[in-house]
Amino acid sequence: MNQFAGMDIEDFPCQIAQVGMWLMDHLMNRKVAEEFGQYVVRLPLTVSANIRCCNALETDWNELVPKEELSYIMGNPPFGGARMMSAEQKAELQEIFSGEKTAGNLDYVCCWHKKAADMMRNAPIRAALVSTNSITQGEQAALLWRPLFADGIHIDFAYRTFRWDNEARGKAHVHCVIVGFSHVDSRQPRLLYEDDDCHEAENINAYLVDAPDIFVNSRSKPLCDVPEIGIGNQPIDDGNYLFTAEERDAFLALEPAAEKWFRPWYGSQEFISQKPRFCLWLGDCRPQELKKMQHARLSVILKPFSAQIIVGCLDDMGVRLHVVIDLLDHVMASAAYCHERPAVLGCLCERAD
Repeated sequence: MNQFAGMDIEDFPCQIAQVGMWLMDHLMNRKVAEEFGQYVVRLPLTVSANIRCCNALETDWNELVPKEELSYIMGNPPFGGARMMSAEQKAELQEIFSGEKTAGNLDYVCCWHKKAADMMRNAPIRAALVSTNSITQGEQAALLWRPLFADGIHIDFAYRTFRWDNEARGKAHVHCVIVGFSHVDSRQPRLLYEDDDCHEAENINAYLVDAPDIFVNSRSKPLCDVPEIGIGNQPIDDGNYLFTAEERDAFLALEPAAEKWFRPWYGSQEFISQKPRFCLWLGDCRPQELKKMQHARLSVILKPFSAQIIVGCLDDMGVRLHVVIDLLDHVMASAAYCHERPAVLGCLCERAD
């Protein structure tokens, strides 16, 4: 029992882990008794795992377990998107990735990969961490894994994307990966898991593919002559200028003359579910007419619109085989779009995988 150690920032999970270790110790003692006929008595409980309630990112892991005595690092660090972190979490990430100019684009969970990699340097330690799959996709794959690979880290095994279902109320779903990595130069095969399948890989790269370590860098310009994709008409007004169907009807009860100026508004959620919200678009409304609509002047969007290619940006938990894309006219759209080139739609409507 005293060969195990752990950390959590909250006291209750620490207590659960402590009790869980005692229960597992009890079950293993019963197994020994079944096999060898000798029962190991642990009561009173005097030996336990070293579980510490602390902030793992502000703690020197060597103080918990000296690296010379450590064999494995395993964990399920907290998930937090690069745009969803608190100010404190952002400060912790900047501290861990000190000197990395693009660290602000990394998810919070990347801090544990960096701390583990630093701990394992010049030591035969192996690590395996559960993470959101975003660290093996897009620009994050290069931002996280390129410097780790340059420092001698390699991926020993990986479970490719799987959906983690939470049994709590609300059924939170998260797309996860498990990545095992180390500095150890091992001749053991590198294993790549997907669903119930497993195969040996020559090399596992940052995208969890059996391929050389090649990174796809983010670009600010396209490779060929195609329209720029942007965010569209995204109001940053905390929803004050948008109406549900019920809110639109209530508004029209106060301002009937505004009915012809309402336009459907699609964000990714509204587009994929085909349940638009609405906004008031008064770009062509004459000043004399606008003056007569007292309430309309308080809930107006004046940005012009045109035909747009809209791209649904939500993660559909692996259910959809295609990226949801359509050509919309006479709407206000907040998701990504391309202007004036409907022919591009045919090129975009391909299988997502």
